[in-house]
Amino acid sequence: MSDDRELGDVEDRIVQLMIAFGQGAGSHLMSIAAIRTARELYLDKVAEYEGDWYEALPAAVFFARALGAAAAHLAATDGHQFIEPSHFVEASKRTSVHAFIDCPFCEEA
Repeated sequence: MSDDRELGDVEDRIVQLMIAFGQGAGSHLMSIAAIRTARELYLDKVAEYEGDWYEALPAAVFFARALGAAAAHLAATDGHQFIEPSHFVEASKRTSVHAFIDCPFCEEA
């Protein structure tokens, strides 16, 4: 990894987490409305984080992947190929890994 710690801004960090979310979601796609919902729920938590981003990133990525898998499962259960806002919000409520890992973003939205 190149030393880009000074380059990353909030949008870059959100992109990193959305990529991880997509890894967890697998073949399910995310609607634009669900992407906006995700940003609304997590943007402030990412923006307000003052610690070492790269130290928090492995746990945050683990959480984002779990969240993607949970949202995809909910969408599949509803017979949908697209993850909608309701799937994302419900997955956020159900996905709680903060008891197992130290992640500043892993509390319920």
